[in-house]
Amino acid sequence: MFVLTNVPAGATGIPESPNRKPLESRARAHLGKADRAFDEENRAEAVFHYHSARSLYGKLQEQFPDWEADYVAYRLDYCDTRLRSIQEETEGDPWYWWARQRNEWQHQRAALEARNTALREENRYLREQLRAAENALEKWNGETAEVETLRDELQRLREENRLMRRALERRETHDAPVPRR
Repeated sequence: MFVLTNVPAGATGIPESPNRKPLESRARAHLGKADRAFDEENRAEAVFHYHSARSLYGKLQEQFPDWEADYVAYRLDYCDTRLRSIQEETEGDPWYWWARQRNEWQHQRAALEARNTALREENRYLREQLRAAENALEKWNGETAEVETLRDELQRLREENRLMRRALERRETHDAPVPRR
């Protein structure tokens, strides 16, 4: 029989690994969800979380074989025992397997809905950016038309200035005093 106690981190003489903690935390979270689902007789949800917890405890055992080996072995055995219990309880029950499939679909649906929400948000952002770019282009095109109008006006004024200078030169030559001898 195992007696589990809360041992402070590092009290076993094994140095703490920053990579172990997230793995252990996720395994414990799945195990807690599995036990709650089991207590609520939601077998499909329990199976999903027991499998997830078992997989994570297996990774802990592989990656950190010296860390709390008895504790990890106990958790693996606990998950296996619960999974066997559910399998024996639901053997041949088509409703259980339908519920399990429905549960998996619900998880997939939730993931797809989250992805859809993210894509909609990205789409909204890109549409705003497109509108801003189109407005900037319209403004620039308007400025371009204004610049063209100003160029035409400048050209007209240059031509008018040229004609006025020519007229002024003619007057000066006609009105110029005749040199005396």
